[in-house]
Amino acid sequence: MANFVRVDEYRRQTSAGISTIQSTGHGMRLNTENVTMIYQAGIGYDGLNDHNVFTVYLDGARSFITDWAGVQTIGEFVRVNEYDRIVQEDGSVLLQYTDHGIRVQPNTVVRVYTAGLGYELDGETTHECFTVTLVDGRRFITDWSGWQAIEGY
Repeated sequence: MANFVRVDEYRRQTSAGISTIQSTGHGMRLNTENVTMIYQAGIGYDGLNDHNVFTVYLDGARSFITDWAGVQTIGEFVRVNEYDRIVQEDGSVLLQYTDHGIRVQPNTVVRVYTAGLGYELDGETTHECFTVTLVDGRRFITDWSGWQAIEGY
């Protein structure tokens, strides 16, 4: 049975070379069972207030941007740390913590494999990292605690 909810929608707009995230002034309905990942998008504006906004990825459909109230309406997701691949000057690849997390729907994970050692922003602390592939083909890198949160959901 589909679980449809209504959320406010925002759009990224560029005007005079400046990119902003603005409310569309209307909402949309979506099936929460098709949400795979939620990613911090920045700060959006709705005409009255600034809001934290998030990009929501759907399996088999386009992504969209909503605010914190929309994310809470979508439901419970596992928050995990995210790491990025950084190419060093010497050509070596480093996995570095991004200082923010993403939210993942655990039942959309289809594959997990070892990615290597990831480094905290201090450049000293390391963690074993894993590449996680979702049902829609999207991938991200997380650490051991992120993988345990997904696996134990």
